[in-house]
Amino acid sequence: MAEQALPQVGTLSFSNRRGFISKLGRIAARKPLGTLAIAIVASLWILSFLAPVLAPYNWNELFVGPKLQGPSSDHLFGTDFYGGDVFSRVLYGGRVTLMTSLLASVMSMLIATVVGCASGFLGGRLDLIVQRVSDALQALPNLVVLLVVTALFASDRLMLIFFIALLTAPAPARVLRSHVLSLRSLPYVEAATSIGCSNFRILYRHILPNTAHLIIVLFTGGLGVSMLIVTTLAFLGVIGSQTPDWGGMLNISSQQYFVIAPWTAIFPGGAITLAVLGYNLAGDALRDLLDPRLRGA
Repeated sequence: MAEQALPQVGTLSFSNRRGFISKLGRIAARKPLGTLAIAIVASLWILSFLAPVLAPYNWNELFVGPKLQGPSSDHLFGTDFYGGDVFSRVLYGGRVTLMTSLLASVMSMLIATVVGCASGFLGGRLDLIVQRVSDALQALPNLVVLLVVTALFASDRLMLIFFIALLTAPAPARVLRSHVLSLRSLPYVEAATSIGCSNFRILYRHILPNTAHLIIVLFTGGLGVSMLIVTTLAFLGVIGSQTPDWGGMLNISSQQYFVIAPWTAIFPGGAITLAVLGYNLAGDALRDLLDPRLRGA
């Protein structure tokens, strides 16, 4: 009997894998643009973190070719003013830009989820205080605040990530609050309240699962916003790192030589554009797939 059971288990496992792959194929066929966006974002991450393997030169190697040489077989993206390989620097630069924007977006979404869900579900004085603080944060000019932060904390990247998260959290927190307000009056939430379930249990078992699709969409959209903020600050030269980043590659040197060497700005700028566009399109596709109200539409 045991010998007969083994092939059946293997057959079921293989069938499950085929079913999962088939389901992914159907989803990709339904959302080709979202699939392409996810593939682009995943490719950028893979290429950036495989930079030590894929890059023909190290990020700090200068004078590896003629200065401001156009794209060629030796230098796919050309060379910069110092004779450095632009392709290698773009690959290494993605590691800093992608990781910084990801950490800022994760922290921002955590703050927004906790604050938005608690504010919308509990209401009362907590909701009033949270909304006034959100109004104050949204009234602040983000770029000016971040410039002050970088000046006070000597361009500490961790502090920068925290303040980016703090300044970008109010907008998604308001969206989540509005959604939780609509969920709070639904019958299953009222039933859970009537039988004595704690607020934490209701939030964890009933509110969060029905808010997950919205959190994912807001998170992917926030990735693009965080990336634009980080690259803007790097472009202005107020933050830096040992390795290059895409925003820093667009700084004054690229501006100065853009007319005679446009590739020094086009390739890092194109990487930023692809990443932000990919995040936004991927978020839209995931929203359509995960939102029960849009499923099958």
